[in-house]
Amino acid sequence: MLKAAWTAAAMAVLFLAPVLAGAQGALGVRTANLTAESAARLKLPGGEGLQGVEVVAVTPTGPADDAGIKVHDVILAVRGVNVVSVLQLDRLVAETPPGRPVPVWIERDGSRREVEVQLRVPLEPHSLGPPPGFSLPRVRPRRPSPMPSPMPPPMQAQAWGLEVAGLTPQLAAYFGLPPGQPGLLVRSVAPGSAASQAGLAAGDILIRWGGRPLARPSDVPPPTHGATLELFRRGKKQGVQIAPSGATL
Repeated sequence: MLKAAWTAAAMAVLFLAPVLAGAQGALGVRTANLTAESAARLKLPGGEGLQGVEVVAVTPTGPADDAGIKVHDVILAVRGVNVVSVLQLDRLVAETPPGRPVPVWIERDGSRREVEVQLRVPLEPHSLGPPPGFSLPRVRPRRPSPMPSPMPPPMQAQAWGLEVAGLTPQLAAYFGLPPGQPGLLVRSVAPGSAASQAGLAAGDILIRWGGRPLARPSDVPPPTHGATLELFRRGKKQGVQIAPSGATL
C-alpha cells in the first residue's frame, strides 16, 4: 500500500509540474527588439540607446488586446521600469502575479500613453487533464484571497479632473527630469474638467502648483481658487494657468 501511495504521489507531481511551471501571468503579445530600421519605420526618435520593444502580434481577446494594445505599438515601460529588450519584458511579466492590474506605457504614432493590463494565466492543452489511466483525488479548490484594491487618488486631484501618481526614479529619468526633481505624473485627464480646459494631458509631469512643490498626490490643493502650474512636457519646462469652475485667477 505504501508503494502504491508513493506511485500516486509521483504521478501527481509529474502531472502538476507543467501547470505550476506555467502559473505566471501572460501579456498576450509577441514582441521584437528594436533595430535602427524598425525605429525609422515606426518614426521613433533616433540616437543611441533605443528604448522599448515592438509589438509584432497580439493574441485576440488576450490581456493586451483587451487593454487596447495593437500591432506596431512600442512598449516603453512596465510597472515604472523602462523596457530595453524582449528578455527584460518577459522577466517583468513573469515577476508579476496574474490578476494584478499592471501599468504599461506605450508609444503609437508619435504619442505616448499609459494603459492598464490585467495579466492572465494562459491555458495549454497539456494542463487540461491527467494522463490516460490516472485520476487525481477530488480536492476542493481553495478560494483565492481577493486582491487588495488600489488606493484611490486623493479627492483634491479628482476634483480638478486629474488622476496623478508619484514618480519613481526610473520614470523621472525616462521623462528627462533633473536628478532629484520631485513631481507628479498625470495618468489621465477627465474630458471637460478644469485640468482639460487648462490643456493638461496624460504624460505631463507637474512639479509646482501655485509655487509649491509637488511630491505626493496629496500635495494637490482643493479646487478653491486658480493657480499657476509648472510642469515638464516632452522634456521642456512650461507654465499653465488652471482655475476651477466659477473661479478666477
